[in-house]
Amino acid sequence: LLVAWFSGGGHWYCTREAELAINKRESQQAIDWLQLADDSSSRTHYLFAQAYRRQGDVKSVHKHLKRAKELGFTRALLQREQWLMMAQLGRLRESEKSLKRLMRGDDPHPGEICEALVTGYLRQYRFDDAGIVINAWKADYPDDPQPHFCLGMVWVHLQTWRKAAAEFQLALDIDSNHH
Repeated sequence: LLVAWFSGGGHWYCTREAELAINKRESQQAIDWLQLADDSSSRTHYLFAQAYRRQGDVKSVHKHLKRAKELGFTRALLQREQWLMMAQLGRLRESEKSLKRLMRGDDPHPGEICEALVTGYLRQYRFDDAGIVINAWKADYPDDPQPHFCLGMVWVHLQTWRKAAAEFQLALDIDSNHH
């Protein structure tokens, strides 16, 4: 029965669990689920790319985005993922304008864009820009712990330890399981 389940709905279940793990910022767990899916669909490769991007594994991101493209995955989502990776790496000249345009649109995961931009701003020591994005993010998504975590990281970079600790505590107050 278990073999029959995995040959039928198992792929769907594994990719769904992977997507949930990605949304909870549990990248390694997502990768583990995707490896169980044992599928070469374009969506599976796209999810692999998302999980690896969150881990900062550029080589794996490119590999899976390339394979997802070859298998016919949605071009706009592949481009979005590339922009997110570039922003995280601090390559904002190539990604910032496009990501801001997506944020003004109807992107289903604006927090992901905020996080990538903030990470890029921190890499370039653009603390004021990071603060602007974080403050808007906190205002629009008060139940999301990640903007507090990111603001804590800004304070860490500025060696303002008490403010960093306070923001990290706010993140934990919102979600006690936050990384």
